[in-house]
Amino acid sequence: MSLIKSIKGRDELLLDGYRYRRDRLVWCCVKNNCKGRARHDGIMFKMYQDRICQAPDPNEIEKALFNYEIKKKAEQCHDPPRLIVHEARLKLSSDAAITIPQCTAFQRRIQRIRQDEDIPTQPKTFADIVIPLNFQNTVTNQKFVLYDNNDHNRRLLIFAGKEQLDFLNECESWHCDGTFAELHLKKEFLENDISRRTMKNLAALVFIPPQNVIEKFVQLKKSASDVLDGKMTFA
Repeated sequence: MSLIKSIKGRDELLLDGYRYRRDRLVWCCVKNNCKGRARHDGIMFKMYQDRICQAPDPNEIEKALFNYEIKKKAEQCHDPPRLIVHEARLKLSSDAAITIPQCTAFQRRIQRIRQDEDIPTQPKTFADIVIPLNFQNTVTNQKFVLYDNNDHNRRLLIFAGKEQLDFLNECESWHCDGTFAELHLKKEFLENDISRRTMKNLAALVFIPPQNVIEKFVQLKKSASDVLDGKMTFA
């Protein structure tokens, strides 16, 4: 049993190989001239025994799930349309896959969905990063964007919810991760123990009181290797 949305955004019920659409308090078969009906008895969905649908079509159910998966991914992520369609196709049986239109048709549909839902486009520069207010909170209306310095040259964003912060607060140890490839420091990080320790400590500066950051940074810079010392600046 699954509750999904149709291509037009209407509620649909998939039950025992049949597909129904909502009609007030009952669910009607999506096929024209079919008297099949289903209802919810307060615990589970059941078909009316005196109004059974015509023979089910497994391919139709797979296509409905396929369309729902594409619509959901288009609304919730920035993955390229081709990737969304490809991943959805992998879940289809060979029989159902034959009946699915070409990829380009679904790519256009994904683009239309994103335009209709006013979903922000994928940014290409720091200046392009604009987070609408409805994307700054979680689905439970908790603040998720904790910090944004709005610097178009050195953008810094911090994302976290209250539950994640509470979880961190209860942990005795925190582990940080970072990437140094763009600074050409990957080899230095892997082969130099002193540099590796310095880089890890730099990441930890974000967790100390703001008034102590400069003092600790200066201490790290003094003990850093010559390779790192030339790259460590404070703005």
